[in-house]
Amino acid sequence: MKYRAEIDGLRALAVVPVILYHAGFQLFSGGFVGVDVFYVISGYLITNIILMDIDKGKFSLVHFYERRARRLLPAYRGCFSTPWSIINEEKYVGYTYHYISENFDEGDVLFQEKIKISDEDTAHSLSYKIFQKGLSNLIKVISLIGSNGKPQLGPAHYYKNKPPFDGKINPNWTIKEKNNFIKAMYFPPYENSLDLLDDYGNDRI
Repeated sequence: MKYRAEIDGLRALAVVPVILYHAGFQLFSGGFVGVDVFYVISGYLITNIILMDIDKGKFSLVHFYERRARRLLPAYRGCFSTPWSIINEEKYVGYTYHYISENFDEGDVLFQEKIKISDEDTAHSLSYKIFQKGLSNLIKVISLIGSNGKPQLGPAHYYKNKPPFDGKINPNWTIKEKNNFIKAMYFPPYENSLDLLDDYGNDRI
């Protein structure tokens, strides 16, 4: 898809009222509308990119999820961290603003926030929550640029650039594990694993 500067500019304008709202300007009390506008424009751009990739035979669900990966470092370095957080039954997911370093995802942390995972959350709903939270703290993060970040502490794990378990349900999993996997792979408009199970959570033949 040819780069459209005017459309990218509209996305930038959509973000402005959100930032001003979180900065406390009462005039922009409806700043949340900017999030919807941003998603509509982004959806247009993403759809065009996907259709072009499909036409060229280059579309990859792996790359689609990779670009939307959100993570708490260092525990969730790499890709598909949001789905893996659900599969691993984490209590929290989150996002990290960090400096770029020589090694992938190992830069000092500028800002990090946890977001509680509810029993109803999917990869899709968590991504939306993370986007909203991350955007609301953008001004704070910009003000921190140039300051010393904090080293990443704790055990680190890299998640590979591919869907969890290759996107397939293991028939030997428990019902709970299957349900977690379905939620982890739910990201419309893409088909998830729900259609592969019957009403009792068993694999259909």
